[in-house]
Amino acid sequence: MSRTMEILVSTPSGLETIEGIVRLRLEAPDGARGVLPGHERARVGFLPGPVVLVSEDESGEQERYLATEGGVASIEPTRVLLVCRWAASATSLEQLRERVAARRATRTAAEQRARAIAHRHEMATRRALAGLRREVGQ
Repeated sequence: MSRTMEILVSTPSGLETIEGIVRLRLEAPDGARGVLPGHERARVGFLPGPVVLVSEDESGEQERYLATEGGVASIEPTRVLLVCRWAASATSLEQLRERVAARRATRTAAEQRARAIAHRHEMATRRALAGLRREVGQ
């Protein structure tokens, strides 16, 4: 049996493969879940937040982090497939926080633009309906 796992992160924008992982930790609705190589097959929903990936080299254990918006994990003995809408990878929690903040700012700006466009469409529809009412009323 292999001492490492392959982690596949599937998002709408693509598939990322991370190899050489000896331990994974994610937050599930019923608590934290740890996954080691050789884990029994399972499917688990996971919550938004960091997923901790641990690899080993000659200098010791190295942690890597994934920020996600939650999703589903398909666990097999030699690999874990994480399916989510969005994920960002970082080597430190500080770097991860920066990426999440950038994502949040981008998303907030996009939502504000969408609300402004929806408001303009609503106002145009109201003006058109008011014009139709005037024509019918004559």
